[in-house]
Amino acid sequence: MDSMTDSLREAISNMDITNDPSRPGNSHNFLAPAWKDITKFLDDATDDFQVGQLIHLQSFTLFDAMSAIEIMDPKMDTGMLIEEDDNDKAAQSFNVSRTLEPRELLWIMDRLLSCEMAWVSGHSLAQTVYTCTYFHYIRELASEQCEKTPEGAIQNALKAYVLGCVKCCQHIFNEMSVCNVYEEEDFTTNLFGLSLYEQYTDSMVMNMIDTALLELRDLVDRANTGEQTQFPVDELAPLYNRLFMRKSYLFGLLYASHAQCTYLPHAKAEFENILQLLNVKEDCLSISATIGKGIVVEGAFDPNINRKLTAQAPPRPITLPSDEESYTHFRELVERMVSICGVNQYPSIISLLNYFKSFAAKQPYADPFSRSKLNTLLYHDLRVFGTESVVNFVSLAIDELVRPPRWILFPGSIRAPDHVLASPLLEETQKALAEFLERAALPLVDYFKIQCHNRSRQRRILCKVLQEWDALQDEAEVIDSKIQDLAEFGFSPSYFSSWAYLIKLEMMETVVLLGFELELYSNNEYTMIYLYLLDVLKARKRALDHIEEQITLQKNEVLQTSKKSKDRYIQQDVASFNHVLQYIQSQKYYNEAQIRMASGIYNMLLVVQYKTKQLDVLKPRYDDPPTRFRQRLKPFLPLSTPRPQPTFESIEKTIDTNASLDTENLLKLADAHLGAAKEAIEILLNMSQEQTRSEMCREPYNKEIMGMKRTYLGNKITIMKLFTDEKNRSSKVNVIFRYHPSWPVIEIK
Repeated sequence: MDSMTDSLREAISNMDITNDPSRPGNSHNFLAPAWKDITKFLDDATDDFQVGQLIHLQSFTLFDAMSAIEIMDPKMDTGMLIEEDDNDKAAQSFNVSRTLEPRELLWIMDRLLSCEMAWVSGHSLAQTVYTCTYFHYIRELASEQCEKTPEGAIQNALKAYVLGCVKCCQHIFNEMSVCNVYEEEDFTTNLFGLSLYEQYTDSMVMNMIDTALLELRDLVDRANTGEQTQFPVDELAPLYNRLFMRKSYLFGLLYASHAQCTYLPHAKAEFENILQLLNVKEDCLSISATIGKGIVVEGAFDPNINRKLTAQAPPRPITLPSDEESYTHFRELVERMVSICGVNQYPSIISLLNYFKSFAAKQPYADPFSRSKLNTLLYHDLRVFGTESVVNFVSLAIDELVRPPRWILFPGSIRAPDHVLASPLLEETQKALAEFLERAALPLVDYFKIQCHNRSRQRRILCKVLQEWDALQDEAEVIDSKIQDLAEFGFSPSYFSSWAYLIKLEMMETVVLLGFELELYSNNEYTMIYLYLLDVLKARKRALDHIEEQITLQKNEVLQTSKKSKDRYIQQDVASFNHVLQYIQSQKYYNEAQIRMASGIYNMLLVVQYKTKQLDVLKPRYDDPPTRFRQRLKPFLPLSTPRPQPTFESIEKTIDTNASLDTENLLKLADAHLGAAKEAIEILLNMSQEQTRSEMCREPYNKEIMGMKRTYLGNKITIMKLFTDEKNRSSKVNVIFRYHPSWPVIEIK
């Protein structure tokens, strides 16, 4: 290829193109650029080219190649003329008014659902839903008058299903157009100049679906009574079930789109109806039992339609999922919607945040529509769930975690001490606190909404907002000092700064762990990253200890006051302190399990990387370790806390010191740390969902904890093998991120 390019370059440079009279205008305009037609020359030169080979100038960049049109590829070159095959002929001659057989309609229904699921998963409308020929003849379908015959009932069912699909796509499109997730890479909102037929209202389509259902139901009943009918029950019942499922799906999307979460219970009921239909296995006429039973209708779907719609932006190649895969994806989407529809009934702010976190981490990852819908429900019309004040929301969040005195956070709910009421600093402190709560409200809501982005975008956004929370913590420290001057506590309170600091540490931990999940780190960085992760986890442990100590001191003061008074508000305060302390205790156990797990894995990595050399470490050819380390910690370096931020030299020195221990001691340390992690995990599994605030996500929470336990068991086996068998120390190992991205299993090959 290089020699061919050189010969062409030389040939072209030797060509005389200065005085070519063949170019129009050369004989009249001597200032016009001289040129020579080399088309034939290039044709001859490229006769020996293989597919994929090309000649290009050095100025032809990767960006140019990505945005270029690939000539003579029917998917990329929309102006290409291709020979008509049987599918093209069928599409051109396809009659949308042709009466279908029931099994043909069954295939169209399942194929449309496959197209919908492909669209929701990120492919374009032009390559999915819009490939359905019926979508381009909606007006003809809607205006079609069908006779009251079995054939007319089938046509009405087709019309109702296609229009129902259009309306469902419209509701999803409207949701994604709000841009709650900003994910062009996950969802395509381009309509390609076509319409989703908003002129057909939901009520009109619902009436069509109800009419079609009644007609199908009548045919099924007549067939069940033994009456001679044109179509048997085993062909009609699957159509009825699918059309009824479409009706529930459309109703669910419609109810979920209402403001202020008014109709979420109705939406949840509709989505649960769909799950009941999909979960029926025994009935041979159920949806699950009749998937793939349809007859293909040639021309009903034309994949070449996308060539006419995407002239400016070549589409990505796509293979539609099978019908079985589509129904699996549809079931998962509906299950997520059932869960989302109960989100406004949250028992506490912490429980709600834990639900958002588990929703973000659940695998397979949620589709962009579900994540966007969750964000829309959480915050719209400048209120939480459309009804609750954002300032009140952040106040409750602070109260649940650090439990400041009620007279500080909720003025008027309980009488403040007399010396506070008489203080001239009261009004100034209340004003500063109100400003802080307003300042913290939107960052807290955004922290919830970040969980609904895809994982890579989560990490990018968290890296950006860390400094905002760092500034919020500094502002909170000023508020805490004002409260101390006002109330003169027997200790130095740090209610609001502790709250902001703890959330900031959670963000830092998430950023580090997402690096493992997104495979940003190579295996030569594992020890360095785990060492930094330990610093973050230990800082979080100190923060939890401080909050627990602060709440305990305040609880003791309330208990002393309660001995002098039988005020029921004081008794309620004592109960609320106990409730908060239970959660703090569960977080301490969880954090302890993380520290011990990270320490155990860190020591195992030291063994297999530095002692036994069993880990094949990838060493990049062009790499500067200090620069790489600073790049990994770039989001954390400007933060004021926790301090001091480790330097590359200190990390390297710590690793060298730890790696200097002999293999037996390192394995004993790893075994001890993993054993301590197991003990903390067992305690967490025995805690109630109220203690761990996992009421809304108990199953994912238990799954995560059990994943940590299985990680312990897998690494324990490796440690025992390295202890007992010298041959295992000469075998290679794999670092497998199986159960949780941050806790790998080190397995001997």
